[in-house]
Amino acid sequence: MLGYVIRRILYTLPSLFFILMACFLLARLSGDPVELFLPIDASEEARQAFREQNGLDKPVVEQFFVFTQRAMSGDFGNSLRFQEPAVDLLIERLPATLELALATLALSVIIGIPAGIASAYFRNSPLDFTVRGVTAFGQAVPTFYWGILSIIIFSVWLRWLPSTGSGTIWHLILPATTLASTMLALVTRVMRSTLLETIRQDYVRTARAKGLTEMAVLLHHAVRNALIPVVTVVALQFGVLMGGVIVTETVFAWPGVGRLAIQAIYARDYPVVQAVVFFFAVIFVLSNLAADLLHAVLDPRVRLR
Repeated sequence: MLGYVIRRILYTLPSLFFILMACFLLARLSGDPVELFLPIDASEEARQAFREQNGLDKPVVEQFFVFTQRAMSGDFGNSLRFQEPAVDLLIERLPATLELALATLALSVIIGIPAGIASAYFRNSPLDFTVRGVTAFGQAVPTFYWGILSIIIFSVWLRWLPSTGSGTIWHLILPATTLASTMLALVTRVMRSTLLETIRQDYVRTARAKGLTEMAVLLHHAVRNALIPVVTVVALQFGVLMGGVIVTETVFAWPGVGRLAIQAIYARDYPVVQAVVFFFAVIFVLSNLAADLLHAVLDPRVRLR
């Protein structure tokens, strides 16, 4: 397995290099940060000093090679806006983003798996139709719409929960439930479909033939094997989830990496944008690797080559 992990990491290096290249080029296409950070009437000497201070006076090709060399050591340069290392700003905001992402993941698993089991167990019942309808609706509606709607209902009308900020469990409820809407629906649907497929297997029929109750067959035999695809999907979706925090953090003014990214984009803060995009890319790659490894650990039939 160690050899497989090393090979997978080596395979991802070209992808990460092209991501670095895309980050660099797209950031440069957004405009000259000198026009944003300096006054309109700034002298040419001040403009040139700003470019030299931030390495913008060099040719674009040279800027890219310097950027790539530094990025390999985890140095994305100083923020043009805050004049602090971009990585330090990212690390400062990272705990808030992880808090939101893990809360969302917990909600999706704790609610989604039992809902999927209940929907499969009571197939074609009113409960099943309700669960399927709610999950389809949850996957169809955009996250930002859920966020705005929840603010209107629970913050403006009912005044139950704060709409912005962080620091308490009450501040976490609305962002976490909003971000969980899509992932919760996906976990529920995958759990239901895999469980319905599992209960048709021969070993489940054998368990029934031995006289076990339907609930015992379901919980002790079918659910265990049906959880394998669910765990894989959850691991894969964690990378997608980390990317989805950008919209949610912006809607709820959550002080995380996603909101930092939006602020950096508006400010044309190249180093911060590049650091955040590369961070999300690495998280996505690692989540894919974790999904493969978890699948192999949970299912002995899978052999990693």
